[in-house]
Amino acid sequence: MGSSGSGKTTLGKCLLRFIKPTSGNIYFKGKDIQSLKDYKMYVSFVPQDPMSSLNPHFKVLEAILEPFYIMSLAFDMKDLLKKISKIGIKEELLQKKVKEISGGERQRVAIARAMLPDPELIIADEPSSSLDAAHKELIASLFLDIKSQKTLMIITHDVKFSHRICDKIGVMYKGKIVEIGSKEDIFKNPKHDFTKSLLDSYSLDCEKYSYG
Repeated sequence: MGSSGSGKTTLGKCLLRFIKPTSGNIYFKGKDIQSLKDYKMYVSFVPQDPMSSLNPHFKVLEAILEPFYIMSLAFDMKDLLKKISKIGIKEELLQKKVKEISGGERQRVAIARAMLPDPELIIADEPSSSLDAAHKELIASLFLDIKSQKTLMIITHDVKFSHRICDKIGVMYKGKIVEIGSKEDIFKNPKHDFTKSLLDSYSLDCEKYSYG
């Protein structure tokens, strides 16, 4: 969590191997990710703009199946269709082209692409930034279900969304993680001045914030 320009997305790109860190190393299962040939099998990505990863001319089902074909993964179509339905993608949408569906529906397609190949880690970059309140709540409910099965990392400046979803929060400021801890610690007892200002900017009383 952090303001725009704090380095959140850059960190995410390093974790995804889109860019190499200028210093230090990132380890997954005890090995440097740069040396793991099958790393892409374990990690998937939900981009901020779903259309940056979706071919607008693909049908929805084609878009969801694309990662399976790219990574040569076997799948059972009947089982996959059940999982797609649970994600909230209606059957009648599957034969529509991506460019014909709404923004909230595209976001769910992007999440389905990331989740269904069964990775161990899902990284989502600003997943709530372009959604209205209703769609934001739908995506929040979906992420709450995902995190019961997977490790989910959300990159966001949306304080309320991170409070709704996350168990542990790291706060970034000027390219560094300045504070990290449980959700309760961060919201009830923020220690870094930037964390306090970030929470205050959302009109949250850090000491009296309710977790109901």
